[in-house]
Amino acid sequence: MKFCTLETPIIDCPVLSRRTKGALYRSGLRTIQDILNFGPENILNIHNAGRVASAEVQELITKFKVQQNEYFYLEEVRSILKNVLARESKRHMMDEHLVPGTSDVIEEIILMLEEQLDYDPTPNEPGEPPITAAEMHTAAWKEHQEMHR
Repeated sequence: MKFCTLETPIIDCPVLSRRTKGALYRSGLRTIQDILNFGPENILNIHNAGRVASAEVQELITKFKVQQNEYFYLEEVRSILKNVLARESKRHMMDEHLVPGTSDVIEEIILMLEEQLDYDPTPNEPGEPPITAAEMHTAAWKEHQEMHR
């Protein structure tokens, strides 16, 4: 499912079968927002909508909610940009669609996106183990005693 919004018509949702789309459409549900407002649990009350239609609607809502994560959109942008570069690299120099230098900018954007999307906040080097409060106080007390000798 590509970039669905609340306004996306159910007709454009590949998760739903033709029969399910027809049943939802005839009952007045036109968009994902309509389904959410209607309540997915009420799908079984629609004429010609049974367990399969209910399962399809649940799958649609699950996929829709998963897609609301901003990282999903950034992954899609990265994928689209990579596809643009791949298509452009197959073209002859005289047939390129992009202005010269645009490919370089797109490559930089992809690298920046990858840095953000693949960021791991854990430190790479093991370093020293963290010091406990007791160890810190003991070291401070020893330093204090040495200063007053």
